[in-house]
Amino acid sequence: MQQPKLIWLGFATLGLVAIGCTDDGGTMDEVGDDTTGTTTSGDTSTDESSSSTSSTDTTDTSTDTSATDTSTDTTTDTSGGDFQLIEAAVEAQTTLILTFNEAVGPVDGVDPSDFRISMALTSSYSYMGMQYDYSYYADPNTFFDEYAMPIGMMAIANGPNPDQISLTLAPGFNVDACAQLAGLLAEAPPEYMADGHFFPHYAPGDIPLTSEGGVELAAIGPDWVLEIENYANADGYGWPNLDPQVPIPCM
Repeated sequence: MQQPKLIWLGFATLGLVAIGCTDDGGTMDEVGDDTTGTTTSGDTSTDESSSSTSSTDTTDTSTDTSATDTSTDTTTDTSGGDFQLIEAAVEAQTTLILTFNEAVGPVDGVDPSDFRISMALTSSYSYMGMQYDYSYYADPNTFFDEYAMPIGMMAIANGPNPDQISLTLAPGFNVDACAQLAGLLAEAPPEYMADGHFFPHYAPGDIPLTSEGGVELAAIGPDWVLEIENYANADGYGWPNLDPQVPIPCM
């Protein structure tokens, strides 16, 4: 199965087929387990402490417990438990540095191949009265040269800072990857809503990445990590099966 090279031309001329016809046989279906379901709203509304304390009611109202009811409001703070990726960068085409919202625990035993980089494209356009929204993932090296070696994750280490990990890439990024992506986006027809970025993905393995406090990192677009091909499609505009979306700036 040959991956498309002229992706925008493929959209315009193939209509439904577009970049892989993801009706039923796409290699990356939209997954629902990327929902970070930590939205537990623990609102303990203790508004019953009404202010109707009349000046003449001095009998038996001294036993009102309204002064102690608000002490339970501080026990429902669940926002601080999330261990999240907040930044990504590639240095010298050979090192992926991921930054998190808190210090990272020891990475001993974590498989570096639990991580993968994608060149992600997305497009929304109308054709013959129909609306087509697609997302597309590819290896940054092999997309423009099918004979190139895909980016590999060879080693993982803590640092350089306590809230960071470093992944050694071998092979590393093609030095022309940024210019090639920019050129591809520039070729999109004006009637297309198109976007593209490089993203890190993560699928937890036998030994997951954790924070220093032991909180496991949730999956980040794991389909791409598990995909055996160097390209894959997903329905919907804006990479709906990738959350959070932390772009890697061009080097």
